[in-house]
Amino acid sequence: MARRGPQPLLAACFAGSTLALAWLARAPEPARYLTDVMLPLLVLGTTMCLVFMVATRLAVADVDGDDKGVASGIFETSNHLFGGAVGVALYATVLAAGGYTAAFATAAGLTLVGAVFVRA
Repeated sequence: MARRGPQPLLAACFAGSTLALAWLARAPEPARYLTDVMLPLLVLGTTMCLVFMVATRLAVADVDGDDKGVASGIFETSNHLFGGAVGVALYATVLAAGGYTAAFATAAGLTLVGAVFVRA
């Protein structure tokens, strides 16, 4: 990240998350745990952890040392409120209307949008 900046890493992580969510969207019923659930969740867990670490670093990068804790708190609060609460409401609505496939496909599409905007 020090040589190329955060954009290539974020784009790769969003692309990996998109693939993992699309993988989950195509899981059959009944799903095979190892190939249909565990492997995409390993990819998703790895890529999203990296996204959150890089995003937090970017959020506090230009803040004075004394204010980094406050900036990090504001970032995490907004992340949980807008990312978590709104995301859960959106995916629950899609899940209720169209099932798991539709919810995972919607998540994959939104993650792909993130990958495109990071590269812009």
